[in-house]
This record gives sequence, structure tokens and C-alpha cells, in this order.
Amino acid sequence: MTTSVDANDPDGTVDLPDGRTVAYDEYGSPDGVPVIYHHGTPGSRLLGAAFDDIAESNGVRLIAPDRPGTGQSDPVANRSLGGWADDAVALADGLGVDEFGVLGFSGGGPHALAVAARHPERVDRVALVSTVGPPSAPNDGAGLTSKTLDAVARRSSLLTGALFRLQAFAVERSDAESLVGQFSDRPLANFEERTERPFGPLVEANLREAYRQGSAAAASESRLFVRDWGFDIDAVAAPVRLWHGEADTNAPPAAAAHLAERLPDAKLTRLPNDDHLSALVESRESAVEWFSD
Repeated sequence: MTTSVDANDPDGTVDLPDGRTVAYDEYGSPDGVPVIYHHGTPGSRLLGAAFDDIAESNGVRLIAPDRPGTGQSDPVANRSLGGWADDAVALADGLGVDEFGVLGFSGGGPHALAVAARHPERVDRVALVSTVGPPSAPNDGAGLTSKTLDAVARRSSLLTGALFRLQAFAVERSDAESLVGQFSDRPLANFEERTERPFGPLVEANLREAYRQGSAAAASESRLFVRDWGFDIDAVAAPVRLWHGEADTNAPPAAAAHLAERLPDAKLTRLPNDDHLSALVESRESAVEWFSD
């Protein structure tokens, strides 16, 4: 069970049917309600540590895998959201987990929904925090960086790759405070006051681990988000709860509202004083309690 930021040794790996392996860490209660955490884009299993103490106190077993090509999970060619859904179920099978919840942050949101849509018999609840919306969603409120990335991702895989290579280069040369600043306009001190462990080093380790194998995985995922997701959102039968900051310029709140309207059983909680990253900190307890009720 991971208790600190450790980018070298995942808690374990599971062999997938095609011979690849997926690496994962676990947080919270080992015997608790199983929930698979889906990290952001870019991101890694390490940010699951932000939920560790809250998951433990609420009896939740948080399983945090690296997606293909991220952290220490093997890459895959021709990636898709549906392909990840099958990987997630194979991970659950390897850990002896039958029914589970899914929690998605930012770019992890579409991945979590894909699992619920493709394997409704396995997923009982879905929680989405600062989630990316579908291609049909409005982008009102998106910042210039977000709009630029979406536009490039729609038009050119080469330019998308170049943008993420540039970000990976910047991550290697940035400190924790500047990395937090990529996803929030709140000062790092504000986060440190609200978390149980130093938040800056956690974000830094998470992003460095995200790019351990390079930037190709993050670039490919960003291209998935602006194309047809490959599954029907109406097929998500499990109840869904969303938490989204009204000041989020990375994943605009209008997109989250659009998604909530399309899902059969969804409730959106708007966080008026939070942005993309601070919403994660603010909603942690509510999201974890949603699975433990």
C-alpha cells in the first residue's frame, strides 16, 4: 500500500490478455469498497495519493493504475477509450475484484465513463471531477491554452505531439509551484493548507511520472477527447456524480453541464470558488463518500 510519493516501485502489475502489463498503486483501505481511479492527461497513478487518508477513513480501496504508455504501464498501439475499458476490467480481474466504482479526474473522466458504458455489469457508481467533456460540448469559459490544444488536436497529430513534447520538456525543468500553476491560479500555499500531505511535491512527482516514457501517450489521449468517443454516453447505466469548478478554464464547466444533461442518471455539483485543480482537493471527501454510502 503506497503511503508516500514513490515513482520507482508501483505496488504491483497485472498482465493483460495481449501480453502487456499495467502498473498500479493502491490507496486507502485494502479491504474497502473497490474504486478504480483514472488519472488526468497528463497524469499518473501517483496523484491517487491525494485521496489516501480520506479513502482509508471511509473504507474505500482506491486502485490507481497508469494508463498505457504512462508511468510504468506498457504502451499500446491504436489506443482507444474502449480499449482502456477492457484493460481496466482485466486489471480488476487480476486483483480479484468483481464489481467496482470508477473515479475520473480531468482526462480520466472519459476513460472512466468508457469503462461504465462498455462494462455496465461491473461498474456500480461513477464519480467525475473536473472532467473533460465530449466533442459536442460547448467550450464556453475555456482558456486560451485549452482552446488552442483542442484546435490543434482536432487538426494535426504532429502538432499535438510537438505541444506535449514541449510540455514534457517544461515539466523536467519546472518546480512544484510552477507546475501547480499550470492547472490552477491558486497559490501553492492554498493547497498545502487543505491537504494531509505536501501537495506540491505530489503534483511534481505525478507529472514527471506521467512523462516517464515520453509524451506520446498524453498526446494520443488528447486526440481521443476531441473525436467521437466510441461509445454511447446514454449507455452509462450506473449513477454518475460530477464535481466541477466554476472557474475551471482547463475543462470548462459548460462542457461538464452538457455531459451531465446527456447522462441518464447524473447530478452535477458546481464549485463556485474552485478551478481545475482546486476542485480536486475540494471534492475529494464528497467523491469518496459517494462510493462508501
